[in-house]
Amino acid sequence: MRNFALLSVVALVLLVSPRSAGAADVYVGNDGADELYLIEETIEEKPDTYLASVKCVRGGEVTAVVDWWFRYSGDTWIYKTSRMQGRPEPLRPG
Repeated sequence: MRNFALLSVVALVLLVSPRSAGAADVYVGNDGADELYLIEETIEEKPDTYLASVKCVRGGEVTAVVDWWFRYSGDTWIYKTSRMQGRPEPLRPG
């Protein structure tokens, strides 16, 4: 459930983020001990597709950067991250 909530927040930030703002990291929540920030300058919008990176910060140090890919296919959003292997997954509530 926590992963779906995080995924929903990242998707929402991608969809409503202003396109003309300067580069900034946007806090989106935490996952265990890591604080998660959307790296705004990595947001790339294409028709039906959004790309962005999220950095994980623990104790002021970046522990990982995860690339996210969202695509609208038919009536379903699908996603994949740089940590996943295999095919993209559909977004499913809880």
